[in-house]
Parts: sequence; structure tokens; C-alpha cells
Amino acid sequence: MDCQIAIKSYSLRLAVVYRPTPNKQNNLKTTSFLDNEWPAFLSQLATADKNIIIVRDFHFDKLENQDTVMIKSVLGSFGMRQHIAEPTHVAGHILDVVISRDTDDTLSVISDPGFPDSSGNISRDHFSVVFYARAAKSAPIRKTVPFRKLKSINISNLKADRRKHPKGTRICYTDTLVEIYNNELAAILDKRTFTD
Repeated sequence: MDCQIAIKSYSLRLAVVYRPTPNKQNNLKTTSFLDNEWPAFLSQLATADKNIIIVRDFHFDKLENQDTVMIKSVLGSFGMRQHIAEPTHVAGHILDVVISRDTDDTLSVISDPGFPDSSGNISRDHFSVVFYARAAKSAPIRKTVPFRKLKSINISNLKADRRKHPKGTRICYTDTLVEIYNNELAAILDKRTFTD
């Protein structure tokens, strides 16, 4: 599952990757996934301009395991890292991972130790993994809006200024007369707004 989450100007791409365990029935092979599918998938995400989070069911803690070495190598080559450091499985393994860019500092991960049943045994084999992604709030846009305080204008002075102003010359074009009137009135309003 690959989805994009947008919160105002913040954008996040979240990918949930699940692949059944390879066996004879499904004809899947770990090598084809690690050599082809996984690098191809990461190459698409690596070029995205959004924050990226990938969650996946991987066996990630057996450092001597060749598959684990390959997974870490591919992540490193695409500038990504895995955040889970504690076991996520009852057998003490890291099976569930949270991956982001290695430069991303917006994630904080909390591993759930699992909830025991009445006899003290943990009732499921995988633990929950909780993580928080900090959505960066965009800087506010400062905008200057000029305005006139029309309510504070002295109306008597405004009328006197209008009577003193030249009426203009005879012009045949209505648009020109309107423009002259608007310019004269704006000048008077500006004078009265800033001096009264």
C-alpha cells in the first residue's frame, strides 16, 4: 500500500510493504525480492520530494544472515535507514521495521513490549510498533495590506478639499473622467486618512 498524506502544506508518503513468506506453494523467492523488487521499489521512493516512511515485516536483527546484510546494504545505497532497535517478536527478533531517509529527523519510534495474558504469556507473536512523525508547520506568510481608515475621516474637511480641487478640463471620454475623479478622490482620502 502506498499513500500520500497531506496536512496543509506538509506532505508525507507512507508505504506499507508486505510480502508472504516464500514457499513452494506461492513460488516466491527471497533472492528475486532482494535483488529486483526491493531495489526497484526503493528507487521510486528515493526520488520523491516528500517525507517518506516505509513499514515492513522484515527479519532485521540477524547480522550474520546474508538477507539482512543485503537489506541493510540496499537501504544504505538509497540513503535510507531503519529505526527499530528493540525486538518486535516474542522470540526476541526485530521483525517489524520503520524506514525513512537517513537525513529525516521527524520520526520518534516507540516499541510496544506486548501485553501478557492471565498466565503471563504474551498473547501474540508480533508486538505493535508505534511511531510519531512530526509534521513541519509551514512559516506564516506575512503580507502588508494597505487600507484607509474611512471612519476616522473628518467629513467637513473632506468636503472642503473636494470643493477646492479643480474640476478638470472638458474631456469627452467617460473612462478618463472616472480615472481623474478616482485619482483626485484617492489623493484627498490619503491626505485626510493620514493627517486627521
